[in-house]
Amino acid sequence: MIKKTSDIKEVIEKTASLARLSFESSGSSRFAEKVESVLSYVAQLNELDTSGIEPTSHAVLVGSGLREDKAHDSGAKDLILSAAPSRDGPFIQVPKVIEGE
Repeated sequence: MIKKTSDIKEVIEKTASLARLSFESSGSSRFAEKVESVLSYVAQLNELDTSGIEPTSHAVLVGSGLREDKAHDSGAKDLILSAAPSRDGPFIQVPKVIEGE
């Protein structure tokens, strides 16, 4: 694990070189300080006891704003059946489209 600012700066400069990027004269030092700050924060998080906590994909519970998916009567059944050219009880009859044996 990288622990010192000089090590972080070295890794940043090597990565920048591989990516063909360059920093201003003090840019890599400022970036190294920011990376060190983030790594310090992550180290603090690693000290927390999370043994009884279930993994989650969200920090807060996220509920759906949509209604529950339930079938319901639209009330248009009789209107639709009355417009059908041919029907058999509660069903619309359609011509056969697949030839059978």
